[in-house]
Amino acid sequence: MRTSWIVIATVAFGSLLGLGLTYIEAVSVGDKFDNSYVDPNAAGSGEAAPKPSLAVITGDSTFDFGTLQKNKQGKCIFTIRNDGEGPLVLDLDGVSCGFCVQTDFKQADVAPGEDFSIKVTYITHKDDPEFAEYLEVRTNDLNNMVLRFEITGYVTQSIRFSRDAVNLGNVAADEDASTTFRVYGYTDDPIEITSHEFVNEKSADYFSIELTHLELDQFKDDERRAKSAIQVQLNLSRGKQLGPVKQLLRITAKLGDKSATTEIIINATIVSDISLLGGPNFNKKLGLVRFGSILSTVDHKTTLRIRVRGPYRDDVKLSIASIDPANVIEATIGERIVVGKGFLYTITILIPKGSPTINRLGSQQGKVGVINIETTHPSAKQLPIYVSFAIE
Repeated sequence: MRTSWIVIATVAFGSLLGLGLTYIEAVSVGDKFDNSYVDPNAAGSGEAAPKPSLAVITGDSTFDFGTLQKNKQGKCIFTIRNDGEGPLVLDLDGVSCGFCVQTDFKQADVAPGEDFSIKVTYITHKDDPEFAEYLEVRTNDLNNMVLRFEITGYVTQSIRFSRDAVNLGNVAADEDASTTFRVYGYTDDPIEITSHEFVNEKSADYFSIELTHLELDQFKDDERRAKSAIQVQLNLSRGKQLGPVKQLLRITAKLGDKSATTEIIINATIVSDISLLGGPNFNKKLGLVRFGSILSTVDHKTTLRIRVRGPYRDDVKLSIASIDPANVIEATIGERIVVGKGFLYTITILIPKGSPTINRLGSQQGKVGVINIETTHPSAKQLPIYVSFAIE
């Protein structure tokens, strides 16, 4: 019995001792935690909270350069004010086009109440008429950590066509065709066209233009940056040779005491009752047979077909008018056969073995060869076939 009381007392003492040690450890940990966490904003901490900065853009965050000439530059300034009580730190975060948007600004510290100006230069390297670029600045203002400044404008010459090119599409040989476009002027002096030229002499006689000066309200909605404009009516008269036509219109204009020149490409395909058909080495759009680079040790031959339809089909006759180079290319027209409501002729083109070395690939080393087919059709007098080849 006495032994039992001793065991019970021993257990009780151990429990009380354990509870005491646990309490002491808990108090110690609590003291350490309380001492390690200090609220910097609490009164009596001995350390003042940092004063906040406030970044404010003064003026516009977007600058429109208006019209800039190609490969020229424009300058603008963006300004940031520190409306806070603490120092404002600014860092260049990046630009949208490092080749176009340039600035000497890298980093700056702005005192409270002070302004800082960022000088920006834009250089018109890109070809697109309209541009929109940006510059971003990082700050230590937690409410405005990144400020974006945008740069917009329009790149052009002093004069510009309203189209990049004129495509007339398929034009019947016995019909006239026309289209209109504009020439815009971008200086304060009104545009005045002093001369024009159709550069390709072969088809120049079939083209003409008519000019009309436009009032501001007639073009402002289409090209708001232009200061003046002239409408050009391009005319293509009937009687053209069949096949593709490529022309270049060059105009010279006067704007005050300055002059400017610009060009536009004109494309058309002249079609009629007579048309060319060919195989895989024939480009119908260009009217071009491609032999490529060939050896002189063997013959090289291809066959095309000429289709004749329409009211004059029974009376039309075909013949070879000329060949260039005549000492290399040979061409023969076969008998006609009836196909549907028209006729089909075969034309065989041959570059015989033993031909001399020559380059007629259409490169700087030599223009393409050509076979001119003459017809008795009233509106399609000639049908050219172009031949691209080089003999090694």
